[in-house]
Amino acid sequence: MTTLSLSQFLPHVGEAFRLAQADDNARAFDLLQAEALPSGWSPGHAGFSLEFTTAAPGAPLSQGTYTLHHPVLGPLQLFLVPIARSEERVHYQSIIN
Repeated sequence: MTTLSLSQFLPHVGEAFRLAQADDNARAFDLLQAEALPSGWSPGHAGFSLEFTTAAPGAPLSQGTYTLHHPVLGPLQLFLVPIARSEERVHYQSIIN
């Protein structure tokens, strides 16, 4: 298993990651921010948070592990949690620690 780091994601803030769904529709998740967690959050590892945003057609995805694809980073399995919703967008967070 490859260890993920904040430095891998920082250059890709603002870029789209794709979630392939069972109905063969790809859904774009834009990386809105990538930031370090406060020190002491995860002793011995530099934890960080990723926030994604996507269009909000229908119900948001349930929290769970999903595979997001990025042209440079490749496929990434991330545990996503919906954290905010407007009429147009849903925000998801993934904590890496």
